[in-house]
Amino acid sequence: AGRTDRVTAFGINCTRPQHIDSLLIAARRATELPLLVYPNHGRVWHGDTYTWSGVGVDHFEPELVQRWRDLGARAIGGCCGIGPAAIAEISRLLKPGG
Repeated sequence: AGRTDRVTAFGINCTRPQHIDSLLIAARRATELPLLVYPNHGRVWHGDTYTWSGVGVDHFEPELVQRWRDLGARAIGGCCGIGPAAIAEISRLLKPGG
């Protein structure tokens, strides 16, 4: 794939999982570009102390991943707190027959 100055996709990155549905819906209303999501684990970051707090997840439930796909996400991954095992699980879920 070559380099382009055009926007080729719209992504939602490092966002709490509970906000992804509404953001995908809003993004789809605004663009027909491919949508990408890379949610974080859902905890709250405190920049002053460089710490996380609150309850979060270390993986996304299959139903959640499928819902994001149904809402238009063409690439799904993870950001802060979502490690390699969770990314591998997302990949497995999104493969045909997964």
